[in-house]
Amino acid sequence: MLVRGISVAIASLLATSVAAAQTVYPTGTTIWDPTKTFDGYTIFLGADGNAYQIDMDGSVVTTWTNPAPGFELNTVEPLDHGHIMAFIQPLNSNGPNLSCGELDQLGNLVWHFDMPNNAPLGSSFHHDSERLANGNSLLLGLQKILITEISPITLTDDLIIEVDPAGNVVWEWYTWQHATEFGFTDQAKQLIGAQGGDWAHANSISEIPPNNHTDPALAAGNIIVSQRYTNTIFIIEKATGSIVWKVGPDDHLTFGQHYPHMIPLGLPGAGNILVFDNGSGTGYPLLRRAPGFSRIVEIDPVTKQVVWSYDARQSGQNVRDFWSDIVSSADRLPNGNTLICQGARGRLFEIDAAGTIVWEYLAPFTDAGGSRLVYRAYRKDYNWPL
Repeated sequence: MLVRGISVAIASLLATSVAAAQTVYPTGTTIWDPTKTFDGYTIFLGADGNAYQIDMDGSVVTTWTNPAPGFELNTVEPLDHGHIMAFIQPLNSNGPNLSCGELDQLGNLVWHFDMPNNAPLGSSFHHDSERLANGNSLLLGLQKILITEISPITLTDDLIIEVDPAGNVVWEWYTWQHATEFGFTDQAKQLIGAQGGDWAHANSISEIPPNNHTDPALAAGNIIVSQRYTNTIFIIEKATGSIVWKVGPDDHLTFGQHYPHMIPLGLPGAGNILVFDNGSGTGYPLLRRAPGFSRIVEIDPVTKQVVWSYDARQSGQNVRDFWSDIVSSADRLPNGNTLICQGARGRLFEIDAAGTIVWEYLAPFTDAGGSRLVYRAYRKDYNWPL
């Protein structure tokens, strides 16, 4: 493990560039104002298929590599005890993810759940997983299925399963069973029917934490889901499986969004929903923000109004300087700052409430094609692992 922190001289040098425009080169930490950041470890999956824990100065503290020859990690969630949970896929592949695993800080596989052998052909895990408060694991997956009420063409349909530590499936949810709950227009139904295939494209799942809301739709333990192609953020009532809250598919509060989740108690904005609004083409019919740019939005789930947002103009840049049409994330930090992953570029940065960039990091890790893509990033304080 590398020594944490950097010298005062280097920190001061980096701090002088806080007001500078978005950095393209070099990679690594390019901005750091240690008087304004929430310092800690940043955890993310590199484009090379390895997961990394870095210090504020960009030093690699821990590297998690593929747990078996011929495989690589895909998506990563840090767990409180210093482990990570990740999907595991064939090396240099876009799928399928046939296993979800938990790795300790030495890279040992200490728990895993494999896609059942009796699952429909083409089934896979994808995009997201989460360790729940009860110790179970929530996994996002897909299956190929023909539902003629939706389309005469085979669907790639999203599913969610909850698995206990012993590997028992204790809860299941299938998108096609709830298609009538989305409120699609007749035009949207026709377009979905004509397309079939990957019609909904869920890209994140998150358990609602304890909160002060009185609306049962916002109760702790319910599940908030993002679907890119239907352009919908919705909440599943865990007890019934019903969709009990949503924005979209037609209001376009966001475009092709990723990682909507409720800000936990104790953090500024607690109870609101924070989401990376990509700005990409989405929905039925296909619409996009023009000109294309990304932003972060914080939504009051009671009023469904945006109460805070960020785009590049708040950092003194051109609005197009902050743009990621795919992947990406945003997380509220304990000091009120927000950690943002501009995933398509592999750019991670921290802003204060006014939008000032106080830390920036350009991932140096690439895949075979030179991409630096980072799906999502997390910040843990220096006490991690607990």
